[in-house]
Amino acid sequence: MATSPKTRRKTPLQPDTAAPAPATITPQQSTPPAAKTRSRSKPAPAATVAPVAAPAPAPAPAKRPRKAPTTAKPTEVAVAAPAPAPAPVTPEAPAPRPARKAAPAKKAEAPATPPAAAAPSAKPSRRARPARKTMDEVPVPVPAPAAAPVKAPAPMAEVPAPAPEPASPPEAPQAPVEPEQADRPGRRARGKAPAPVPAPASAKSSRQQRQQAPRPDRSARRAKRTGADARSAPADDTVQAVLAVLAAPAAVAATPVAAVLPEPVAAPPTGPAHSAIVLVDADQRQLAWLPGHACPAELRQAGQRRIDAAGHLSPEDDAALPLLLRLASEAGHPLQVDEAVWAHLAAHRDARHRLGALEAAYPEGPASATLQQLLRAPLPLFQVEGALFAVVAGRALIADERGLGKGVMAIAAAQLWRRHFGVQRVLVLCAPSQRSAWQRAWQRFAGPADRSAPDAAQVIDGGLHQRQAMWSTTAGVRILSPEALDSDAAHLAHWAPDLIIVDEPQQLALRDEAWAQLTSPHALVLCGAPLAEQPELMDTLVSWLDVQRLGPLAALRELYDASQSGRALDEADIERLTAGLSRVMLQRLRTDLAEQLPPLVHTERLVPLAPGQREQHDAHAAKARRLLAGWQVSGYCSDTDHWRLAVALRAMQQACHRAEPSNPDSALAEATVQVLAAQLEEWATTGAPRVAVLCASEADRAQLAQRLADWLAPAGQADSDGDGAGEGGPQVTLVGPDDALPPGLDAVLQVGVPWRPRRHPAGPRGDAAPGQQWVYLVAQDSIECALFDTLAQRSDVPRGLADSGARDYLQGERLNAWLTALQAALDGTGT
Repeated sequence: MATSPKTRRKTPLQPDTAAPAPATITPQQSTPPAAKTRSRSKPAPAATVAPVAAPAPAPAPAKRPRKAPTTAKPTEVAVAAPAPAPAPVTPEAPAPRPARKAAPAKKAEAPATPPAAAAPSAKPSRRARPARKTMDEVPVPVPAPAAAPVKAPAPMAEVPAPAPEPASPPEAPQAPVEPEQADRPGRRARGKAPAPVPAPASAKSSRQQRQQAPRPDRSARRAKRTGADARSAPADDTVQAVLAVLAAPAAVAATPVAAVLPEPVAAPPTGPAHSAIVLVDADQRQLAWLPGHACPAELRQAGQRRIDAAGHLSPEDDAALPLLLRLASEAGHPLQVDEAVWAHLAAHRDARHRLGALEAAYPEGPASATLQQLLRAPLPLFQVEGALFAVVAGRALIADERGLGKGVMAIAAAQLWRRHFGVQRVLVLCAPSQRSAWQRAWQRFAGPADRSAPDAAQVIDGGLHQRQAMWSTTAGVRILSPEALDSDAAHLAHWAPDLIIVDEPQQLALRDEAWAQLTSPHALVLCGAPLAEQPELMDTLVSWLDVQRLGPLAALRELYDASQSGRALDEADIERLTAGLSRVMLQRLRTDLAEQLPPLVHTERLVPLAPGQREQHDAHAAKARRLLAGWQVSGYCSDTDHWRLAVALRAMQQACHRAEPSNPDSALAEATVQVLAAQLEEWATTGAPRVAVLCASEADRAQLAQRLADWLAPAGQADSDGDGAGEGGPQVTLVGPDDALPPGLDAVLQVGVPWRPRRHPAGPRGDAAPGQQWVYLVAQDSIECALFDTLAQRSDVPRGLADSGARDYLQGERLNAWLTALQAALDGTGT
């Protein structure tokens, strides 16, 4: 009888040669499967069993043990047995039906048939039934043959996978078992294979055969696949991939495959959804464009086109902000703009508007005839340029070399501000000794002739009640010293000046609190000190002027950092930093303006008069006015009156600087000597190393030599070198009225104002540089003030009888010219 699955599982690993178990062998059919299906009742003829290849190990048995599984492909076993005789058909003992749904049966392969006995392939019928039904009805009992030697397969060794090569023809065609997911025609083809041969009793169990059986040959599978029905392309690709993995060596198969990382998930948006334009506060403030994560694409692209490499909007681009606001409004997207952004843009726009207004008003630039009439006295071109620069900048620093008339530039700039931009209140902050000079200069060039007029310049001085009364009045220009900033801070804040002019800040020594009190839309600083030697002062001035941080302060600090670190700057950096600093600073030397400078630049320094000096001066001035009144009425001046007028003029001049006004041989007044020493001190800070002091007499020279011993140059060195006599002061040379001036002088200091200036200021050699500065010590509110104002008009006026160098009485036109000049000088005194 046939061996059941349970019996096969209990068969020992080695066959028993002493008692072989009978086996039922189903002979091979020579007819097609379709014919066998039609003759179910006829027994199959016996056939000689040829040596067959051992079937492959069968898969695990089905869960239902009563159904016999399909025989698996065993290992190759050579069996030598005689052909059995035909046996009668025993229909009562049918073989057990194999399970249709058992997994092992689907994976098993049909036993291969020798090539000689192979049946011709036939197309399976649609209604064909598996061959197992024929086996069920026609079992053929075969006596157990003698045990044949069984060749155990050699142990399998891992070998590297060979290179792909063409498939070789298989030794025995085999039909590979397809998985359960294979197509339906494949299963029908397998169902028409010959019935499985029951394994002998000595065969190994299916589990042991699976473990020891070699892997199926790829070429056999390929050959079987060509004979079977065509499969779908995806299934064929899957089979090929599985076969390639099975045939690969262990090292290759065990190589870990890099895991496919999932695509990164976009991070949720951070930051605000709205967009913003903010002001980045630094030494140079910048406008930053900050688009929100909900910013529309069109608005984002418009902002990207307007920004620079650092992500900043240009303040010179007036159309950028309106464009972004319009696009944000059309898209319904919120766009926030800081209030500081508007103030920053306004500072840039105002400078451009001021420039455009001045260009329209003066198309010829500094040479415009209208600008020459800006003040009462004509201005040279370089002073007009300084005034225009200050107005366009709005807050500026004029650091020209001393003697170029920075005060006149400031007054001209104030007049331009008043005329074109509505400035009404001007504050001048200066040293106490310069308050009267500023008041006089304002009156001389721009103010009314009457000092009591409402728009006249006003000096804030005196006691508390007196100052309070001054602040309560109306004034267009107020002049005060730093001492009044603390006591009059409330009055100053209430007055709220539109323009602040700071004169020579190195002499004021202002603290940070004082600079903070000086607030105004416009500002102008006049400084003649060498700022390169005073970096702290320079930083303070630029920081106060560049209140909107438009770039000058950043440029200045970058220059200082490069200088301290020893870092070399290329030409591009120097040009960039110079352009940034030039927004607020103008600095020129006399050598730069040599073509525009006159031979002499006259400057005055006021000296206060003592009560006795004032009394003598006014008495002689009144006498001179009475004498001139008769000449104006009749047009006649006698020689006696001519002489009396000349004596009165000389007496007024002597009263201004003598300790004893009635004695012309007395020493210089103490106030005059102190002002002279103060002027030398200022030159020590502004860089005037070579100075000459003109003395009216030998007595004056001896007196000044004693008081100025620390600054006097050693004898014989004035003509040879220009180094200062002292470490902290200029080199001073005392010169008589008729002496020639030494060469290479930077400035000349003279006590009093002469009736007529020198025809050759530099002496016979005439080697003075253009624009040489002449400073006159002028008595305040005296005849000397008027003489200084009309100095340029008297270059050809003859001298009077009292003057040194006069030879005779004046007659005719020469007398009339002299009387006219004297009348103009007395009218200018205001006494």
